[in-house]
This record gives sequence, structure tokens and C-alpha cells, in this order.
Amino acid sequence: MTLSLQEILNCLSGTLLLKGKQEKFNKMSIDTRNITQEEIFLAISGKIFDGNKYVLDAVKKGVKLCIIDKKYFDNDVFQEFDVSVILVKNTLDALEKLSIYVRSKLSIDIIAITGSVGKTTTKELVYDFLTSKYKVYKVFGNFNNHIGMPMSLINIDDDSEIGVFELGMSGLGEIDYLTKILKPKIAIITNIGVSHIEFLKTRENILKAKMEITNYFDEDNILILNNEDGLLKNVNTFKFKIYRIGFSENCDLFAKNVCLSEQGIKFYFTYNGENEEIMLPILGKHNVLNSLIAFKVCEIFKIPINLIKSKFDVLSSSSMRQEILKYKDMTIINDCYNASPTSMKSSIDVLSLYSNEKVCILGDMAELGIKSEFYHSEISEYANYKIDKLIAIGKYRQAYCEKFSDKRNCFCFETIEDFEKNVRDILKGTETILIKASRSSRFEKIINILKDKF
Repeated sequence: MTLSLQEILNCLSGTLLLKGKQEKFNKMSIDTRNITQEEIFLAISGKIFDGNKYVLDAVKKGVKLCIIDKKYFDNDVFQEFDVSVILVKNTLDALEKLSIYVRSKLSIDIIAITGSVGKTTTKELVYDFLTSKYKVYKVFGNFNNHIGMPMSLINIDDDSEIGVFELGMSGLGEIDYLTKILKPKIAIITNIGVSHIEFLKTRENILKAKMEITNYFDEDNILILNNEDGLLKNVNTFKFKIYRIGFSENCDLFAKNVCLSEQGIKFYFTYNGENEEIMLPILGKHNVLNSLIAFKVCEIFKIPINLIKSKFDVLSSSSMRQEILKYKDMTIINDCYNASPTSMKSSIDVLSLYSNEKVCILGDMAELGIKSEFYHSEISEYANYKIDKLIAIGKYRQAYCEKFSDKRNCFCFETIEDFEKNVRDILKGTETILIKASRSSRFEKIINILKDKF
């Protein structure tokens, strides 16, 4: 949002150390590596880096406003630059204050999405469908925490008619903090899995944390739930409106006659009172549910189905989330952004749709706590008779292979480098291969290994 220098000063109660010529600003960044001259530089201090030490780097890239909470420079250093510098007590507090101020100036509907898995895919579908009629702003990437979400709100385009945001968490209270700032009109919970169970201990506590998204709701607000989730289907309240999506007829929006293939998903449903056939070029039964959420949002905003269908061929691709790569005779399902038991099973289901030899290359799932061994073992059992070959890499490689029945086609490696040494003994280069692990495993390296070896 476009803000004046005086507005920012008043909001932050800061001290203006330097004043440049530019009076209006509308974007913000905390990263000098990719900052542009149109953006405000907010100097955040972390455990490893202190952003205040990179102010000069930002200014040399043409930045016209810096907000800092520590001064490591003399004013004379900036004499040759046209820049304003504001000193505040704490830049994290400044981020919160500025985001709250921006929200107070907005008169548009905000949609907030959370859930253990599927947040980003659902956000992309909601965005794509809504843009068939409206000017929509979405948070880019997974800027969904106490820094990324407020900064994304500050960066909202002035002409936006709807905002779509993603809210993440690892503990209680975090979504409450984000929701208090964002004040969404519509909230979406995709599912309740076991991601972050290491910190929250039970799925019931995860549900409690996710439901914080409704903490500031009243009768004018709407919550959209995935009714196929065992915990979400039991959520009830009279404080706000609940819409449910799923596969059963007791849902407000439900899919029937679902057909899954390696080309996409096909199903039928009733939209605005009319029976409709839907064919989407995205894979997996889980994406039927994600798309139903997006359709329900569009129904609320009264978007005709023909406008939504016009977007089907130009859906956004979400970086490293089930990206289908064709390389020579090999098909790679690149899903190495993140992993949880729920998303692992969904990805294996997608792989099972292919007709040629099906291979899983799986790595560790993070933040599963004391039940990590169990959840990894559970995946190997789930993969039985759905795939032809299992390759497990990392700390939980033995647990992955524990219940996979075809031991001749189950391979364990401690590191990616160990796998690389043996890859041509295991694979022929003609398979369909799912690559999936938590982000910390850096499994994107495996794609380059496969391309190099074949």
C-alpha cells in the first residue's frame, strides 16, 4: 500500500535521522540480496544476521527509505545518497504497527488459509479462480509467519479488491497473532494433520491452534472446512457461518463421480444450483478437495462458473509442489518442498496413477517428535502395492523400509551422495519417480543427479 513518509513516522513514533526527497513508498523488504529501489528496507535482527549492518548495501541499490533499530553508521556515510532513515525502538514492533495501520486503511475482503497441508495449493487455486472476475492480491511464496505475513499485508497493491493470505504456525498463539492483524472476512482450514506434532503433542492441540483463525469472528464471518477431515467435521458453532466441502451429500459443496488420472482430475458438482462437470489439470484426490474450497469461495463472491472455467488452462504453478518434469524417457514428480504423513500418502496416490514403473525416493519428514519412527514406517506400509520400488534416504531410512513388502526393491542410503553412487544400479531412466522430503533434506539435488546420470 502506498504510504507517505509522514504517515510511516507517525505510525512508528520513530526518529527521522535522515530525510531524502521521496515522500511516498509502497513496498517493503528485509533482504538486501534481492531488494529493489522501490522498496523500503526494514532491518530485522535475527539469531545469525543483524539487518542493521546491511543498511548501506540497501542504499547502494537505490533504496529510498530504511527503518532501523540500531545505528552502526555516521550520517556522513549517506551524504551522496538520496535516502530517508527512521530509527525505531524495535523493527519487529514497527512491522506489526505498520501492518495494523495498513489493515485499518483497507476496505476489502481478506481471505486467510491455514491447515497442516495444502495451504499453498489452495491459496493458488483460490487466487486463480477469483482473478476471473476480481483484482486479487496474494501473498507470494510461503510468507506465512510473524514476519512474512505482516510484510505481505504492507505490500498489498492499492487497487486490490480481495486479498488472499496463508497463515502458518508451529505452536499455540501464533495464528491468533496473525489473525488479530489480518482480520479476515473468510477463513479456510484445509485439514488437521500431524505436522508440528513434535511441539503440540496431539492433533487436538493442532486443531486448537488452527481454530485461532476464528478468534475475532462474529456473525458476519465465514469459515470453510474440509469435511473429510475427522476433526474438522466435528467443528460446530453459532457464532459465525460454516460451509463444508467434501464427498458426502451433507456438505454444502460436494464432488461426485470423481475420476483420477495422470492427466488430472474430473468430477461433478452443483454450483449456484446448476450441475457442472469439472476437469482440472492437477493431480490427486486431495486436489479435488482443494479445488472445492476454491469453488466455494467463488460461489460466495457470486462468480459465474464460465468465468472460473476460463482459468483452468492457466493455473499458477506453485514452486516445487508436485511439479511434473519430463526428462528423456523419465517422468519426475518434484514434490520436495515439504513433507508430512498426509502429504506423503497423497503424493504416493498420485504416483500410483501412472502406468509405467513407479519409484518413490523419500527423505525424512521433520517435526514429528517421538512418533517419527512410527510415521515413517506407516508410509512404507501405505506404499505397498501402489509402487514398484522404494528408495529411502536419511535418518529414518530403515523405518521407511520396515513394512515395505518387496525387500528386493527397497533401498536405503544414509546420504544423497551415497544414493548418487548407486543410482544407475537401481534405476533405468524410464520410470516415473516421486521425489519427496521435508525442505531441510534439500532433495532438489536429486533432480540434478537424475538428469546427470541419465
